[in-house]
Amino acid sequence: MIEHPEFVSTLTCQPYCFSLSGGLTGEVILWRVSVDDKLFSSIVQPFSASDEEIERSACLTCGYPGCGGGWISVRRFGPYVIWFRPFIQLDDLHGASPGMEAGEVLVFDAEQYAEMAGNGDSQALSALSADELKLLILAELPEPDLALYCLPELVGDPRGFKLLRRAQQALWDQVETIAVTSEPEDWIELHLGLDEFGVPECIWRIGKIEFRWAVMFLAKPYLPVWLRGEAIAAIFASIVFADTSEPGAKLRL
Repeated sequence: MIEHPEFVSTLTCQPYCFSLSGGLTGEVILWRVSVDDKLFSSIVQPFSASDEEIERSACLTCGYPGCGGGWISVRRFGPYVIWFRPFIQLDDLHGASPGMEAGEVLVFDAEQYAEMAGNGDSQALSALSADELKLLILAELPEPDLALYCLPELVGDPRGFKLLRRAQQALWDQVETIAVTSEPEDWIELHLGLDEFGVPECIWRIGKIEFRWAVMFLAKPYLPVWLRGEAIAAIFASIVFADTSEPGAKLRL
């Protein structure tokens, strides 16, 4: 059984009547949607748990589904439902604001998601494809040349350059091997500083489950669920921590 990590969000949907403001008269039902008790949008077109596209900004002139914007893609990923910005962003063509920022991902427990949506079955959603997973991760993965430092420091790779290069290669070649897994009993958080404005960091939690590597990406890229597979093993198989007193040193078995 996969336990849901701390970064899984909760969804709240509140329907209400909205009076149309254009040439059409009457009222339509819209939703106020909150994520983790923070307002996400007050003009969401109602959706079901099996809808694979969500309209964050309903048309306030006619109220017809599909006439608004701010589209969000919805997929099933293991025991989760995830929201992300569509890779083909039609909103940009019409001048509308996107439903989510590039690289932004929201993760929900599938059962709680279906309960909040009130109808439909989240299990009917299409599973996140290998190509979609590849784009979600690689679009936000920094180039290895940007690596400045890695904490804890790695033997033979103090900047984390080799780690980022392996990640690029493995995620491109073997992304179809990746699956959701449970949280390891022990994990360590890697911070990879980047030569960009403000010196942002990749933040990745890594650990082992039954001698197999697992990772949770918390920044650059962001996908806050535990993942395992041949691609993940290829990224971390050869890492050795420079300071053997580091808690993570024991993870190299």
